Amino acid sequence: MKKNVGTVDKMLRLLIVLAVVVLILGGHVDGVFVIALGLLAVVMAVTSMTSFCPLYLLMGVSTCRAGACCCSCSCSADKDSATKEKEPDEEQQDSCCDKS
Repeated sequence: MKKNVGTVDKMLRLLIVLAVVVLILGGHVDGVFVIALGLLAVVMAVTSMTSFCPLYLLMGVSTCRAGACCCSCSCSADKDSATKEKEPDEEQQDSCCDKS
């Protein structure tokens, strides 16, 4: 699964979750709105934690920073055990992302 939610987008989603929790716990919403906002908060929290938004995938949108490797592969499959601990360089990241 290719990641399509960037860092700023994650933070905004978490702020929305926090705002919804405050609204619900503060008693500012009731009835069906509690359920709807609760579901929205759960979806926002999950998409923020996984860095993947299915709606973004359907729309062809990605908020990942340009040039950053937002793929889910580790890029370490073709390394030997001595260099496995090192982070992949930019060239390896690009080839990693092209494979997914």
